[in-house]
Parts: sequence; C-alpha cells; structure tokens
Amino acid sequence: ISVPFTALRAGVNQKSYVFVYDPNRQTVNQQEVQTENILNNIAFISSGLKSGEIIATTGVAFLRDGQKVTLLDNKIQRFN
Repeated sequence: ISVPFTALRAGVNQKSYVFVYDPNRQTVNQQEVQTENILNNIAFISSGLKSGEIIATTGVAFLRDGQKVTLLDNKIQRFN
C-alpha cells in the first residue's frame, strides 16, 4: 500500500505509525506499519494497513491515539 510520506509518524526503535480513522467512533487510532521504501515522498507499506482504510495524511504530529476527529473533506483521496 502506498501512502504520502507525511502520513508517517516516527516512534521509538525506528518504528513507524499511521493514524487510522474509525468512522463509527469518529476517532483516529495509532497503528504500527512496516515501511519498505520511500520514493518521491510516497511511503510503501508492506504490513499494518488494509486496503480502503482512511488515514490522516497531515498534522499527524498533533494527533493522539483515540482522539476524536472530524473529516474536513468528504472527498477521500485514495493513494493505492
């Protein structure tokens, strides 16, 4: 799965995370992902995400696990 590089949040021990949107609870949940490569500001994820999941692509430094959020744009862009 390919995602914008801006969607990644760095963790300890060189782990990478994304924030996945839960439409039922209207929250974001931090989820560990395995990155394989980054090319032209696109990160290639080999595990930790499912096709069709909605992730935060900007402002991830300001999000926290379980935070209630509102989608600003109903036109969700697919990167994969």
